[in-house]
Formats: sequence, structure tokens, C-alpha cells
Amino acid sequence: MNGQGTRWLRLAALIVAVTAVALVIWQKHLLAHPAPGLILVLAAALPFLVDARYPRLLRAPWPGAVATLVVLGCAAALLAYRPTGGDAAVLFFIALAAECSAAAPLWFSVAAGAAAVVLPEAMNLAGVAHVSLAGAIGTAFAWAAGTGMRAQDRLTRE
Repeated sequence: MNGQGTRWLRLAALIVAVTAVALVIWQKHLLAHPAPGLILVLAAALPFLVDARYPRLLRAPWPGAVATLVVLGCAAALLAYRPTGGDAAVLFFIALAAECSAAAPLWFSVAAGAAAVVLPEAMNLAGVAHVSLAGAIGTAFAWAAGTGMRAQDRLTRE
């Protein structure tokens, strides 16, 4: 997928990820007490930075899967690390759902989108994190937007 819509969505996902970095650093006071939270937040943002610079690199199956697992794992760890109400780490899940739905194969997109919606809510129910249902709704909408961009790019090519 290299359509105009996908490029804009990739840029939007990068902006959301960079915003998440700034907000998580601020919310969790990671400049005053950096380790290990600062490492987690930078690792969660790295796949978005790589994808913005080298868009074809993470489209290959294995690098894309590894990048997705890195974002899911680091974002989940950030939710559990110094939990705060309205945790901004959920923004990483939103950016991931949008990007996977626009660029990954459909089966992978559905799996990654479901994980991005369910994982924060499961952590919330387990009492490990403090996220609202709005995060899950935002992630689902981001996945739907990416799916729409994919369909629009396909129609444009046809």
C-alpha cells in the first residue's frame, strides 16, 4: 500500500506516537526518574520512526511482526509502569491499530487491531493499568480509519 492516503496515515501515526512520547514522559515523570520507563517509551516509538523514514522495511512479514510486538509489549509495560489515570501510553495502541490496518495483510491487521483494543482493557480489568473505555473506542476507530484508507487506495489504483 503506497497510496496517498496511506502516506498521510503513516504521518498521522508518527505524530500520534511522538505525541505519546512527550505525554508519557510528562505524565510518568520520566525525565526525573528515567529508567526503565524512558527506554520503554523510546522503544515503543522507534518502529513509527523507522516506518516514516523507510516505509517498505516494516512491510515485510517478519520485520512488521517484530515491530508490532515491540509496540504492543512496550506500550503494555508502560501502562503497568507507574499507572496514571488517563494514561497517554494508550496512544501507542491507537497509532499501531491505524498503521497496521492500513498496511498489513488483513489477517494480521485484524489480530494486531484486536490486541491493541483488548490488551489495555484486560490490563485495566486486572487492576494493572488505569485506562478508560475511550482508549479502546479510539483504537477501534483508528483501526477502522486505516481500513478505510486501504480500501480507498485500492479503489484509486483500480
